[in-house]
Formats: sequence, C-alpha cells, structure tokens
Amino acid sequence: MKLAKGIGLLFCLVSLNSWGAPLSILVFKSEAAPAYVGKIAPPGTEITVYDMDAKARADRRLNLRVSEIVQSHYKHLPAKDGYTRAFSDLLNSAEWYDFNQALQVATEPVDKAMRHRIKKLPAYVFDHEYIIYGVPSLQKAMALYERNKP
Repeated sequence: MKLAKGIGLLFCLVSLNSWGAPLSILVFKSEAAPAYVGKIAPPGTEITVYDMDAKARADRRLNLRVSEIVQSHYKHLPAKDGYTRAFSDLLNSAEWYDFNQALQVATEPVDKAMRHRIKKLPAYVFDHEYIIYGVPSLQKAMALYERNKP
C-alpha cells in the first residue's frame, strides 16, 4: 500500500501527540467496502467513522414515506401529481423535521469525503493529511501509516 499525501487547508494544523501516534483518524467505509475499526486507537487519538451509504439510506426512507402517502391519499391522481402533493404534505407535516435532520446528517460523510478527496473505499485519513486506501481494518491501516509516515 502507498501513503497518499492529502491536500487541504488543514495541512498546517497537523501535529503528533507525545507517542508519535496520529491525533485524528477519519474512516470512510460503505457496505460494499467495509472498514473494521475495533478498539485499537492509541490514547488521545480521535476516530471518526463515516458511513458513505447513509445518504442513500436516508433517501430511500424519504421516498418510501412519500410513496406511502401517495398510496393512502393520492393513488387516484396521475403519478406526478400524486407524488407532488404527497411530498408537499410531508414538507408541511411534523414528520418533516426528522426527515430533514436525517438528510442533513447523511450528507456529512459525502462532504467530508469530497473535502479529503477520497478516491476509493475503505479509506483512512490520518491527521487530515495522509490517506491509506483499500485496507480492510484500521489496525492494518495504522501499521502501514507507522511504517510509511515521514
């Protein structure tokens, strides 16, 4: 595996704790590309796991709810009109807050992946600077990082 140097505004903020371990590790994973994290982080290291499937799950949940509203209230209308009204009903309901919150939270992994220029999964970003791709566990990614860090 090769260590890829990340580019970004956080480059100048990189530092190591007294053991030389990373201060932060971002883990990007999906159902198709899992990353096993476990409990191996050195003391003082913050690990954040981003599930890249979260947005698709939130979208499916929203679409399912709109379809349920169509079936219960608007199935007599043409599909486009029924879905438009059903979505409008959902937007104006007490349920919308929860859907909106779930969609906002679900977009964070995509945003973080774009900011770190993640190219494939799983990916491990050490101190917002170094990226290791394709390793199935954090333990193996940390070993590669330790062997190849500057």
